[in-house]
Amino acid sequence: MLQAIMARFIQQEETNKATSDRLAALAAALGTLDGENDRAETARRRLFATENPNLGVERPTDKANPTNGEVAQTTDGSDSLTSRQIADLQLSLWDIHSKIHHVKASTPEIEHVLATTRRNSFTQRITKVKIKKTEKLRIPPYKGDSDPTDHMTAFNIAMGRNHFSDEEKDAGLCQLFVESLSGPALSWFSHLKEGSIHSFDDLSAFFLKNYIMWSCQGTSMADLWKLSQSQNESLKDFMERFKQVLSTVSTPDHTTVEALTNALWINSKFCDYLGTNPTITIEDALHDSKNFIKMDEDR
Repeated sequence: MLQAIMARFIQQEETNKATSDRLAALAAALGTLDGENDRAETARRRLFATENPNLGVERPTDKANPTNGEVAQTTDGSDSLTSRQIADLQLSLWDIHSKIHHVKASTPEIEHVLATTRRNSFTQRITKVKIKKTEKLRIPPYKGDSDPTDHMTAFNIAMGRNHFSDEEKDAGLCQLFVESLSGPALSWFSHLKEGSIHSFDDLSAFFLKNYIMWSCQGTSMADLWKLSQSQNESLKDFMERFKQVLSTVSTPDHTTVEALTNALWINSKFCDYLGTNPTITIEDALHDSKNFIKMDEDR
């Protein structure tokens, strides 16, 4: 088909060249009209066959090599093609040439894109399994710019509503997880090596490894020891900060009490209380802090 189009275009280019030649002659003829009417009329007759004004079409005797005498006729006795019309014709022909060139140049790129979309990162163990109809995911799609563990947690919770059989489980989780990706994350999956994923554990590992940079850094015991109550900070405000950090770590009871005692303002009555009760549990310490908070507010 492209060969046929190109052959047609070559023929059109030849016609276009002839039209350009006539346009040049037309410009020369129009330039003589200002003061040399006789010569202008001679030039016009060379350009336009006016003996039969009712033909209204261009009829060159040789389409490939038209001469100056073989030009368009008129429908009303005037020139059938103005210079503007000829210029428009040239632009149209070049537009066709540009589109044909674009199609030819884009063909390898299109083939590459199609090959990428057909690539399957799952092994036959996953792809050959037919899974039952499942509920539509009701979690925000993952785009690759947030904590991947949060997305994995939300996905696993949502999957609790789908009771897959042992045979369906890996295939079902893999398929639905891919449906939960969008934008750059979906593009990342499409470029994974073909046949590289044998199970949902494989997919999870690839996913977390690629997006681990977006994981929120977890807290540790060190974060408790970094806390410090300022002189002007109320015990209530400080205890709220302490409990917030405490909720994210798991530490031995006595170590947590030590960290709390170390963080309190040195002249705090609650600090003195903890220092005189070295065997107190963190649960009791948090409970007793309420009494000292009330005393602090009453002052």
